[in-house]
Amino acid sequence: MFAALALLLLKRPRSAWAEVASLTSLDPVRGWRARWRTRHRPAVRRRDLHAVFEPRRAVLTSWGDSVHHALVTPQPPIGDEAADLNPRSWVVKVVRHPGVVAVLAALATTVAAGRSLGLDLVTGLGNGLTGGELVGSRADAASLWHAWRDGWSGPGLGGPEQAGPASALLAAPAWLVDHLPLVPDPVSPGGVVVALAVLLAMPAAAVSAYLALRVVATRRWVRTLGAVAWACSGPAAAAVAQGRLGAVVALVLLPAVAAGLWLVATRRSTATSAFATALATTLLGAFAPVLAGLAVVLALVLAVVRSRVRAHALVAALVPSAVLAPWVLAAGSASWPAVVAGTGLAQWGGSAPAAWRLALLDAGGAGAPLVWTAVPLVVVGLVGLLRGRSWRRAPTALAALLPVLLALALVAPRLRLGTVPSGVEPAGEAITLWAGTMLLPLTLVLVLALAHGLDALPVHAVRDRSRVLLRLVAATAVAAVVVLVGGVVLGTLGTGLAPWRDPRPAVAVDQAAGAFATRSLFVEPGDRGAAYRFVGREDARLVRTLPAEPGADAAVAADVTGLLGAVPGSQKLVGATAADLLAVRGGQVPEVVRRLDATDGLQRISPKDGWELWRLSPTGTKSEALVAPPRLRMESKAGTRLVVTTGDHAATTTTIDAPRARASSSPSRPDGPSTPSSRSTGGSCGRSPTPPRPPTSSRRARARSP
Repeated sequence: MFAALALLLLKRPRSAWAEVASLTSLDPVRGWRARWRTRHRPAVRRRDLHAVFEPRRAVLTSWGDSVHHALVTPQPPIGDEAADLNPRSWVVKVVRHPGVVAVLAALATTVAAGRSLGLDLVTGLGNGLTGGELVGSRADAASLWHAWRDGWSGPGLGGPEQAGPASALLAAPAWLVDHLPLVPDPVSPGGVVVALAVLLAMPAAAVSAYLALRVVATRRWVRTLGAVAWACSGPAAAAVAQGRLGAVVALVLLPAVAAGLWLVATRRSTATSAFATALATTLLGAFAPVLAGLAVVLALVLAVVRSRVRAHALVAALVPSAVLAPWVLAAGSASWPAVVAGTGLAQWGGSAPAAWRLALLDAGGAGAPLVWTAVPLVVVGLVGLLRGRSWRRAPTALAALLPVLLALALVAPRLRLGTVPSGVEPAGEAITLWAGTMLLPLTLVLVLALAHGLDALPVHAVRDRSRVLLRLVAATAVAAVVVLVGGVVLGTLGTGLAPWRDPRPAVAVDQAAGAFATRSLFVEPGDRGAAYRFVGREDARLVRTLPAEPGADAAVAADVTGLLGAVPGSQKLVGATAADLLAVRGGQVPEVVRRLDATDGLQRISPKDGWELWRLSPTGTKSEALVAPPRLRMESKAGTRLVVTTGDHAATTTTIDAPRARASSSPSRPDGPSTPSSRSTGGSCGRSPTPPRPPTSSRRARARSP
């Protein structure tokens, strides 16, 4: 029964019914009759019957074998293996498996090309990575989840803008990393997840491509070549070197999406494959909406031209659209460039690569291999489109798709998404879509053409000339992949990625994570202005996002400008934002540093990692109240009382003593909408609508910072 239930869960109803039918061979009456005949005879001890009955372990092994044989049909030995008296061990079989060879080749390429990053990248992996499109933070599972969830709560309750679904998808692996046994607690669990995804992107892409190419090629060595060519291509190496999380996720998911669409195109799809394609497209859309939109368009085209499997094509197109539509519509109405940029798919400044370089799969930037090393792959892929009579016009479809993808790759780096803000290099230049975004599907089409062309070759050749020609073609394909891998190794992954280090002192980190829930203000002065950022316990940014201008940005920007210019009264920013630390990028504008040293309420502390640091404290009559202004507090004539902050975005449920003439203060979120202010606190306050109560009474209040 257990075997039948397991087979039924694995969608093998016939095998499950066969297991259930075998129960009819049991005859319970025969057992009862035997017990009746031997009722007066002495019983035999159980240990004396061990040799008669089959051991329990053998029964469990037999059940497992029956389930395995029902899923995977056993293949009889072929050729010399049938008479092999010295069979290989399972270790040798695993190492020599073509899929394992592809993964090891991609891993070796990553290690060889990553020699420029140094060993510090591995030893500091617990802090996460910074550089390229990656920004460091102490993001954990809770902050990642709340960054997505609280954005849907409305103004005054969550953030100024909702985080994408990528933040919610990273929360589960971040929680798992944080709870692994026998592993030191990471500083940034979310940063560790992103770092592993980036550094292991090429081996993971090799696994995905090897499995996905089963729908294209039947020969395993052909799938191995295709997997290595996909994982070690120029756009793949550039995505890893530049820390583009959306691109590395696309490296893993695009082969699965392409395999599902190809099953639909060849009328071999099933309901399971259609929903699996929809799932892969949905996950892809959470990180790279542009590529998911391309997959949805192709699925809709297949729904029109393939009437027999129209339902499967519609599932692959409509399910991802329905799941991602709420986020896309909400985020697109606020800023459509943010949706197009996805997660790390924006190019900040720089010029677009030349058309001929894009045709040779060169995305430019850090990690781009030598441009001429991609020429053999492009040539072999184009030649592979010339064959394939037995592939149901697949070369024709790929040949029609190739110029469309090339045109999109030419347009992508010329699509302006914004302008680099002041204080960030290179300020004033255009922000465009990364050129490698559309080079990824273009590379995948060439890999499919390569695998198809090699798989269409005959197995045996009668004539010697044909045999030599077959070997020459196979050697050319292998040489093309080897040259491609060599270009990635010679080009290296650059030096842009490095372990992240928290520039805040340990005291500021403890106060941000503790009851005070304070923030730190980071400012980067520039020639055209200054860029600033508030960092608190809920900071969950792991990838650089497009610059935005929230509604409350103007008021806070004026206060930040006044603080940098030593304007009298600018110290109110300390209490209004619960900031206890000011960090200014040192060495850029010396006069700003000198003015801050002379400002009342700023105490200079030791610099760290290129940041000049000052401790912020209240001034005037409140200078003795609290060393660090807390996020939540109650202010009255008697003084200021701390309200312990327990959750992200100051979401707190607690019982407090409410004295007369009380005012519960919740500092305004510097990057979000503010609530009405009170004169007594200078921040965002909410007065109780109920009459004053005696000082000894207590009430249960729920406070949440905007």
